Amino acid sequence: MNIMVSNKRFLFFSIIILIVIHLFFQFAYADSDLATMKNGSEWSQGNIQSLKNRNLIDSKFFANLNENITREEFAYLAVKLFEALNHVSAPALNDEDEKLFIDTQDPYVLKAYRLGIIKGYGKGLFYPDREVNREQLSVMLINTLKVSGLNLNKDDLNDIVFIDQDQISGWALESVRVAYKHKILSGTLPLTISPKSNSTREQVLYLIENILQNQKVYDTSDSRVSTSINESIKSFSPINNLSLNGNMVEPIIRG
Repeated sequence: MNIMVSNKRFLFFSIIILIVIHLFFQFAYADSDLATMKNGSEWSQGNIQSLKNRNLIDSKFFANLNENITREEFAYLAVKLFEALNHVSAPALNDEDEKLFIDTQDPYVLKAYRLGIIKGYGKGLFYPDREVNREQLSVMLINTLKVSGLNLNKDDLNDIVFIDQDQISGWALESVRVAYKHKILSGTLPLTISPKSNSTREQVLYLIENILQNQKVYDTSDSRVSTSINESIKSFSPINNLSLNGNMVEPIIRG
């Protein structure tokens, strides 16, 4: 009788232990998934860490990387990219600049506007909290490279035809084609650009680091400023293909 009781107790405690172990691993994996969602995907970690190490971008941008990027956030990143490419600070603001918009006086928004990187919506509105989609991202990135003196070749743009081209706004089509031609970003599917899909912090930071790496603007042996960069860079070199698919972006390796 005692043996039977002992066996039942052993079985009971064994089951309890197994349940505890199961719950432990279940919560451990959940925490891991949550951390990945907040801190970015595995494919982006190299670029994200490299960009963080430059001490160029405010540390707050490296939190919650899965969040969609806003117009105000992109303005900040675009100005920082401009400054890095040109080795100079963006032009200082004046009192009149603060009157440009009625819904924001953010200095980086105003600098990006003055540089010609970004525009408002008219009637003094900028909508700083609106999220940036892929066609808007293409326009503002290409604008940033243009005002940085990079000569992006536009030959044969009309030969680039996307399956979803009817979804691309007329004002964005050239920039989308230029970004695609120079492999700044590529389609979500072959010849499909998904222009209205939103862009995340992770995607934009990844792209910025790609641009910086390919232009070698952080060569410590060369402290020349913007004019030297404009003279030395005759055309924008292709950078890694990117597939921006909804909230996901991955390097594409082509054979």
